Amino acid sequence: MLHRPREHVLEEESRRAFDNAFPSEWVVRPQNPDYGLDAEVQIFKNQTATHLRFLAQLKGTDSSSKSGKSIKYRFSCRHLRYYRDSTTPVMLVVYDAKRKILFYNWVHRIFDELTRDEWLSLHSQKTITLQLRRKLIPGQHQQAEKELRHLYFQAGLHPTTLGPLKIGLKISDSSQNTSRSPSPEQAHLNRALHQWLSSTNSNQSIILEQHEADVTIEINLNDKRIILNHPGLDIHLDLPIPFETSPNAENGVKELLLFFKLIISFLASIAGFTEAARNMLSDLITREEQLHSTPATYFLQPIFASLFAQSGHASDALDLADFLLNSGHIDAATMLASAAPMQGMNFVQAQRYRRLLKSVVETETFPKRKAVAHYNLANSLRGTGFHREAITHYVQAAKFDAEYYSRSYWWGEFAGCLYLTNRRRLALFYYNAAKDTGEASAPIRALIADTLLHLGRFTEAIKSFDEHIAAKNYFSAEFALKNWLAAFLAEKFGNVRRRINEALRAAQKAYSLPIEIQLPALEAALHLDPLCSYAWNNYAHLKSEADPENRPAYWLAAAILSPWDIEAQVNGFAALQAEKGEGATILRGALLAEIHRINAPALREELRKRALNDSGGDTQEAERRVQWMMDFAQQAEKMVTVHRFDASGRS
Repeated sequence: MLHRPREHVLEEESRRAFDNAFPSEWVVRPQNPDYGLDAEVQIFKNQTATHLRFLAQLKGTDSSSKSGKSIKYRFSCRHLRYYRDSTTPVMLVVYDAKRKILFYNWVHRIFDELTRDEWLSLHSQKTITLQLRRKLIPGQHQQAEKELRHLYFQAGLHPTTLGPLKIGLKISDSSQNTSRSPSPEQAHLNRALHQWLSSTNSNQSIILEQHEADVTIEINLNDKRIILNHPGLDIHLDLPIPFETSPNAENGVKELLLFFKLIISFLASIAGFTEAARNMLSDLITREEQLHSTPATYFLQPIFASLFAQSGHASDALDLADFLLNSGHIDAATMLASAAPMQGMNFVQAQRYRRLLKSVVETETFPKRKAVAHYNLANSLRGTGFHREAITHYVQAAKFDAEYYSRSYWWGEFAGCLYLTNRRRLALFYYNAAKDTGEASAPIRALIADTLLHLGRFTEAIKSFDEHIAAKNYFSAEFALKNWLAAFLAEKFGNVRRRINEALRAAQKAYSLPIEIQLPALEAALHLDPLCSYAWNNYAHLKSEADPENRPAYWLAAAILSPWDIEAQVNGFAALQAEKGEGATILRGALLAEIHRINAPALREELRKRALNDSGGDTQEAERRVQWMMDFAQQAEKMVTVHRFDASGRS
C-alpha cells in the first residue's frame, strides 16, 4: 500500500491555504526553492497587472499555540539575512494545520522589531525561533496589500518597480466633498500640467489620473486648505494654503498652477522618482518668473534642497544656486545650496559650497541673513575638519545675530570645535551652556561626560554618563565604551590632572628598558596620564600576563584608547570573547562596531592574517571566516550606532 508522508500532506495543505488567501485575480507563481522561497505573488487590479509583487516562504506545522493568536517557528538565519537584502519584499508564512490558520510577517518588519539578543542570535546561530502574529485570512487581503505598499516606500526598496505615480487633482470651493465636473479653471490647470510634465520628460513617471489615483491633491479655496491623501503610504496631510488666491483671476490661476507644480515635484520625490523631480524643479527655478516672488516658494523651499540631495545631484543644485545668487535671489540660493551638505560633499563640492556662502557673507546687507551665512559656513568647515576656521564664523554668526546666544545647538557645535582643538576646559563650559539652554538634539550629557573623561575627572564623567542613561537616551557604541572606560580608570587611577607631555616622555623612557622591567615604568607613566595611549601599547600586554584574571579589561582599555591600532583593537575584542553576561555582550558589540566604523579595511586584513594562522593556511576557510566576521561587524555598526553623535555634538 502506498503511504504519503505527513510532511508532503502538510506541504500541500499549506500551499492550498496560501493560494486561497488571495483573490483569484492575483497570480501566485511557484519559485525555485534554493533559498527557501516557495512563491511569488503579483497583484492584479481590474484584470490588469500591477508592479506590486512579493516573495513568500511557506511553512506548515501541526504544532499550535494554546491561544491560537500567534505561532512560533524556527527559520534559517542565513536565509533571513539573504531575504533582508532582497529588492522585493519577502513574507514569512506559517500554516497552523490544526486551526487551519495562516500566520505571517514581513522580513523587513521582523528586522525592525528584533531585540538586541535576537539580533545577536540571528548573526551567530544557524536558526532562530520567530513568533508570527498577523493572520492571513481569505477575503481580508487588503491589509497585506497596504503593508506591501508601505514596505516599498518606507523600507528602502526600489520604488520604481511600482510603475508611474498616478496623481489626482481637485479644486473645490466648499468644505463639502461633493463631486462635480471639472471647472474651466481646473480643466485649464490639467492641460497646463500635462504640457509641463511632457516638457520636463516626467510624463513616464507621473500621470495625472482622476480615477484609480495613488495620491490625491485637493485644494479647498473657501477653507484655504490643501489636502494630500496617499492611502498606500498612510499619508494624510492637511495644510494651510500659503497664499491668497482666486481661481477666477488670471494671477490666481498662475499661482495655483505653480503651487501644483511644487506639490507634484514633492510627491515625485517621496515616491522615489528623484530624476523626474529634479527635472521638474530645475525647470521651475530656471523658467518660472513667479518663483522668486510667490510665498509658496518659501513654503516649500527646503524640499528643493532635499530632492537634489536624495537623488545624488548636489552638484546640479550648486549650479542652480549660483544662478539664483547671480540673479539676486540670495535666500533661495542659500537654501538650495544646502543640498550639498545634506548629500555629503566631496572636496570639490565642499569648496564650491563654501565659496557660495562666502559670496553671501560679502554681498548680504541684512545682519540676520549674514549671520545665517556665517553659521552655515561654520558648520561646513566643522564638518570637514577645519575646526579653528569654524570657530571664527561661529563668533561672527553671534556678532550679527545675538539670538544665537540663546540657541543651545550653537553652544553645542561651538563646544565641539573647542573640544577637537584640545581646548577642553572651555569646551566643557560651552557644553554646559548648551545643556542650560535646553539642548535636546544631541546627547549633551554624554558629550559633557566625554569631555570630563579627557580632563581626567573620571568620577564626574561617570556621574554625567549616569545622568545621560537616566534620561533614557540611547548610547552610541563610542559612548558605551567610554562609559566603561571612565569607571575602569576611576577605580585604577582615581581622578588626575593629566600631565600629558610628562607621561609621554616617561613612556618613551620605559620602552628603552628591558622588557622584564618595563611594567612598573609604564604604570608610573599612566599615573601621570591614564589616557596615554602610547603607554597602553605594551602595558596591556605586560599587565595581562601579570594579572590574567583582568586581562579583558586591560586589552579593552588599550583598544578604546588606540582607535587606529588595529592589532590592539582586535586583541581587545578577542579578550572579551570568553566573558559572559549582558555587559560583556554590549561591550563586544560596541567595540566591533567602532572598529568597523573607524578601521574597516585594516580590520579585514588583520582578521585574514589571524584566520590563515588558525586554519593552517586554508585560504578558502580563512576567507569564509573573514567574510562572516566582516558581515557581523557591519551589522553591529548598524545596530549599535543607530543614534551616533560625534564629539562636535551633532549627528
